[in-house]
Amino acid sequence: MLEKCGALLDTYAVKPVPSDRPLLGFENEVLSLHCAAHTSGAFEQLRAQTVAEVIRALKSEPLRNVVNAYFLKR
Repeated sequence: MLEKCGALLDTYAVKPVPSDRPLLGFENEVLSLHCAAHTSGAFEQLRAQTVAEVIRALKSEPLRNVVNAYFLKR
């Protein structure tokens, strides 16, 4: 079973990953950049959500993506 296991790593404590790190020696791993949000589709979705949120705010409608909602209650 273990021969079918592998790892996909995309987040690192130190960049670039030092070449002496033990995890870099395995054949069953893939290392990549942490960049899932850097696609054209992701940027398009982010723009659309931002515009929709601004329109809701201008209409005094409840906002959907508020991180610090306690400020709105002041």
